[in-house]
Amino acid sequence: MQARVTQPGRTAGQSIGVRLSTVAGLSVIAAACFFAPLAASAQEQSRGSSQENASPSIDLPLIGEIDLPSWLSFLATSESKGEKAQGGDGQGANAQGGNAGSGQGGSDRPPAVVVTAAELQSVGEEFTFIGRIQAIEEVTLQPRVNGFIEQVFFQGGEQVSVGEQLFKIEDDQYQASLQSAQAQLAGAQAQRAEAERSLKRAQELIDSGTIPQAQLDQAQASFESARASELQAEASVRQAQLNLDYTSIEAPIDGVISEAMITKGNFVSAASGTLAEIVQLDPIWGSFPIGENRLATWRRVRPDEAMPEGETTAVGGQDGTADPNPQAVVDNYRLSLRLPNSEEYQPEGAFAFVGNTVDSTTGTIEVRIRFPNPDGILLPNENVTLVAEERDPPRLPVIPQAAVQLNRDGRSVFVLDQSNNTVRRQPIETGKTLRGDVAVVSGLQDGDLVVVQGVQNIQDGAKVTPSFQNSSQTSQGPSATNGAAADAEGSSQSQGNGGPASSGDAGGGAGDGRGSESQSSGAESGQ
Repeated sequence: MQARVTQPGRTAGQSIGVRLSTVAGLSVIAAACFFAPLAASAQEQSRGSSQENASPSIDLPLIGEIDLPSWLSFLATSESKGEKAQGGDGQGANAQGGNAGSGQGGSDRPPAVVVTAAELQSVGEEFTFIGRIQAIEEVTLQPRVNGFIEQVFFQGGEQVSVGEQLFKIEDDQYQASLQSAQAQLAGAQAQRAEAERSLKRAQELIDSGTIPQAQLDQAQASFESARASELQAEASVRQAQLNLDYTSIEAPIDGVISEAMITKGNFVSAASGTLAEIVQLDPIWGSFPIGENRLATWRRVRPDEAMPEGETTAVGGQDGTADPNPQAVVDNYRLSLRLPNSEEYQPEGAFAFVGNTVDSTTGTIEVRIRFPNPDGILLPNENVTLVAEERDPPRLPVIPQAAVQLNRDGRSVFVLDQSNNTVRRQPIETGKTLRGDVAVVSGLQDGDLVVVQGVQNIQDGAKVTPSFQNSSQTSQGPSATNGAAADAEGSSQSQGNGGPASSGDAGGGAGDGRGSESQSSGAESGQ
């Protein structure tokens, strides 16, 4: 039931409704005056028991809003109930704000935060370069003479040594050719000997005047011609011997041989192509094209003891000679490989070659690193990543990235003073990022306690209730640590709902259930 007031412009039916409402309102006024003392007493009792429980009321024309006893609450209008509920919610929010301002919803407990200690860790520079594996020596075996392959002495993938026989080509015709050349050499040697004897006789006779000078000249020419024929025969013998030797194909280097591409019984010639390939695997090169924009970085990695540019041997000393122990080169960076499966190749590398020009088409300079490869893990043309790490990296404090705050003044963290459980804002300079953590170049020391949770509830100089991220570092025990972390999280959620809630309210209320209900009502009203 609700009283209405007639306004200008209403219809006759509406005016009659207003009159009836006025009569009903006067009846209610009479009843209210009769029961006013009872209502006042009930209201005082209700206020004394709880400030949050609002009494029903009715809004009367020309009089205003009056409170009703509980047994007349059915006379209260729904509009008045909704406004009173909202007012109650507002009062709950105000009470909550007052509690938060006075100290954690009626409790003196400061905001809960989670802290962790900065730990010294080795934090060095690390540079990566993409490249591939390249064999230092690689040989393609090809036939030099014609003939049928008589025998193959290896299996594909075997380790071969210098001088080891690999193929045998049929050599019967080459042995015959050698014998023929040797026979021709013997005939030439006999002719040369006969011409030599004739020349000696002619020289003896020319002294006595028995023969003319022309005959002596002819004997001299015959001797020289015989000598030339002998030299030609000797060359034929050597060529025949070479052809015979070429029928046996041997390994020119140490390495791993491929499978035979032409097998036993096939006819081969100089135009037949490749018989097999030998690749040296130990040691082996890692070839890395360094871009122009990274040359400055590479100069920081390259040691001063590296060989002059253009050399293709092992790392040398200051005089340019090869160093028998490349690993003995002292530098500031450790050179290692990261394989395609992200595993690290253990043996370290040493500088072998640095190009002296930049490729005009690609804008890169070639760098080669020599790696020992006794087990044959690295194979030519394999894609790898060169990792250059500092040998003696600096040790810096490392903290979680969640502790770092970014504002217009730069990066900072909240540092806990355990003597009075207060926090202060500390500007820092950060360095390398380490999988969720960050190294601090300046601003922190080893063991400083930084806030990692609950930073939204505190400010510079605020007093807090700390708990440690690692339970072994706290004297409160695991249960206290978990509870404080939950308090910090609850406090953050309460702030997000529209009211400055305290950690006491978030962690379990101010001490009774009604405080928690009042907080919830205030949050809903704010929303």
